[in-house]
Amino acid sequence: MESVARINISKSLIFNFSLIFIINAIVATNPIGIVFVVFQYLYVFYFVIRNDMQKAVFWHMIFMITSNSVLSFIATQVDSVYNYFSIKLIGSVTFSYIFSFFLLIVSSRNIYMQKDNSNIFLRMRKYFYIMGALGIIMGIVGVFFLDYFIEKFIDYTLYISVIIIHIELLCRNNKGKLLKMCFNACLPLLIAAVVGNIFNVLYGMQVAYGENDLFLQNAISSFVVLAILALPMVKNKVLVSVTVVTSLLMTVMIGSSGKFFINLSLVGVAFFLRLLSNKQVKHKSIVWIVSVVVLILTSSAPIEFEGLTSSKLHQFRSLENVIYGDISNIDRSPYIRVASIMNIYKENLQNPIYFVTGRGFGGYFQDDLHVLRLVDLGHGGFNDEYVLKNKFPTAHSTYAIVPLLNGFGGFALIIYLIVLYTKRGIRHNYLGIMGLLWLLNMFYYNILIGLVGVFFLYSSEFKLDYGYVKK
Repeated sequence: MESVARINISKSLIFNFSLIFIINAIVATNPIGIVFVVFQYLYVFYFVIRNDMQKAVFWHMIFMITSNSVLSFIATQVDSVYNYFSIKLIGSVTFSYIFSFFLLIVSSRNIYMQKDNSNIFLRMRKYFYIMGALGIIMGIVGVFFLDYFIEKFIDYTLYISVIIIHIELLCRNNKGKLLKMCFNACLPLLIAAVVGNIFNVLYGMQVAYGENDLFLQNAISSFVVLAILALPMVKNKVLVSVTVVTSLLMTVMIGSSGKFFINLSLVGVAFFLRLLSNKQVKHKSIVWIVSVVVLILTSSAPIEFEGLTSSKLHQFRSLENVIYGDISNIDRSPYIRVASIMNIYKENLQNPIYFVTGRGFGGYFQDDLHVLRLVDLGHGGFNDEYVLKNKFPTAHSTYAIVPLLNGFGGFALIIYLIVLYTKRGIRHNYLGIMGLLWLLNMFYYNILIGLVGVFFLYSSEFKLDYGYVKK
């Protein structure tokens, strides 16, 4: 049998990425950040001039996903954020989107990826084209004839367009070294994301989150739990272990979103499945330690946390009531999500078009079951216009928003991709579990998080040997 592959971690990349995170935090709301942004764009353009499009696309993706989104500051009433990703051009369109399109124009028109059943990334590309085309076509019809929300039509059209542009950039410039560069960057990015968050705490960089103040967190930090799955394959296990433990402790102590507990649970399940399917995994003591931590943090044991973490953990645990068919005892935030899903699924089952293709971009659902009106829908739920009209053009989480916009047909495509990527994450490349963390929880949610998902799922195409053995 072949031994399990070992992953080297570049300390120089950790340093470079950490530096980018730190500078982005310092200049986040300061116009002087434009100087740093100009330097980044010139650096990418330098590789374009040298006709080294693989490096140009690599650093373009790195500068994008290490940026901060305007959404991180929206509750703080900050309109402008000065980084590579977020500097606005007009409306919702940023300069980075236009530059991405420019890179696509100067890229090859050929797809330099192996077209076979093992290439999930190309399959995802095809599915996103289908979902985007149907969403736009039905959305246009709805805007003109069905009183759709044009601002949401623009938002979702922009989301899928930007995601597809970057998928195309990676596919068209995959000429030998780009895939390896991206794969080698993933663990340093996860480690640097924690370093960046530590700096934000020390620097006192806080943003508003609902009724709480939360330390600024970069988009990649939501996925640091992926490093748990890399532990058996890395040479420097101490570095990765310290990163994971530090991230867990920081999340518990300074606050987290509810997605943290969901992601931790999903990674924990993937870890157990890895154990069941792979006889060659060594260092099982580390595996069991991590597994116990995951179980403790996500179980119903009466662990007491404070502040936002306590609130989100309680919300997560309250979802147990869904199993018993009682949603009245679910906390407000997950209640709104469950109630939205109930209404969307009811409408889909009653309308053949909604069932298959959804309503399209800008489409909405209504509270026909009268369950949403039982809670306060303000303060982060839905804006007043949607509530007054009883028309809701958005919903939280993939299992609500995808059936709304793309029907159960689009949802089936997403679920199929999740299954394929989960198998890859367990058997071949741990980065495949990003399919669970992004596609299952956060699709259509945030363009920046979407780009992180694209980068990591593209990197999962890199061939690793886990020493997988079928029983």
